[in-house]
Amino acid sequence: MVRAIIAAVIAALALVAWSPVLAGPSAMELTESALEHLKAGRLDAVVADADAALAIDPRMAPAYLLRGDVHQARGNYGGAIKDYSAAITINPDLDLARLNRGIANINLGDFESAVEDLEKAARDRSLESKARGELSVALRHLGRHRQALAEVDRAYRLKPIAQWLVVRGDILLANGEPGMALKTFTDALADPKERLTALDGRARAHFELRDYARAIADYEKIIAEAPDSVAALNDLCWTRAVARSGLAQAEIACDRALKLTPEDPLVYATRAYLWLAFARPDAALADAEAATRFDPDYPDGRFLRAVALERLGRGAEAAVEMSVALKLDPEIARTYAGHGMSPQTVSSQRRD
Repeated sequence: MVRAIIAAVIAALALVAWSPVLAGPSAMELTESALEHLKAGRLDAVVADADAALAIDPRMAPAYLLRGDVHQARGNYGGAIKDYSAAITINPDLDLARLNRGIANINLGDFESAVEDLEKAARDRSLESKARGELSVALRHLGRHRQALAEVDRAYRLKPIAQWLVVRGDILLANGEPGMALKTFTDALADPKERLTALDGRARAHFELRDYARAIADYEKIIAEAPDSVAALNDLCWTRAVARSGLAQAEIACDRALKLTPEDPLVYATRAYLWLAFARPDAALADAEAATRFDPDYPDGRFLRAVALERLGRGAEAAVEMSVALKLDPEIARTYAGHGMSPQTVSSQRRD
């Protein structure tokens, strides 16, 4: 991706060099310096040089592009979009800015805007594989799975890398095809750079196929290589709870995750479900209350608190809590029913 940035910035600078109205040499030299800093990973220096270039020439589109890349790398997606948009306004043919703005919009959950940018970025043959691969991600989030598969397959034909296999696996899972996803994730394991992501995908595919033992094995492989992976620790705890297998190992996984992220409502909810699965409603109530304390609108925390209250014989409180949970997520009872948890309070809420 850095090569594409370098090529696009060099091309844009070449255009600027022939256009004295747009920029003077000093702004150009600063932008070239910012590019060198980006290649070396010196992000603060990129911003300093880009800011200086724009102070001299506010129409230096490559400087906006480079500064946007720093915002993107630091997770400031709003700032990245602002800079990419400025670059595109100045130079509508700067397709790398459209590509990167599309990726930023994916990270912000604006998938429609992402699709629009990524379709346009795919016009540039040097960016087409990346643009179509990212486009497939946005389409998956929009539920357009068949179109997403077509785009990721085109991306893979243009550049057969494991990253697109992982994306394809995610699309297949979203489309209810865990068997096909399993094969795709397994194929992606050959690339060491994608190994952990592919293992996570394969574990999720095993889970959907109810092959919990293999899912657990894959999560344990991830944790062996990345001991501080909160997601893998949480998912291992969850999978053991659903499988009703290994309470002690599941508890250890959840405890480790909470040490790493002590205010994460997702992990508290997972451990609450674990306690309920192993008939510990008192402990489940404490964890469900922690989940709702850190996020009062988290439907899983509310639902699990209702189940714990019901099992502790506090039916009236459970009914109130279940009402809140169902308002936050009308499908939450169906989700947990698929994992062996169907409290009586759900039926009473539906009758009411």
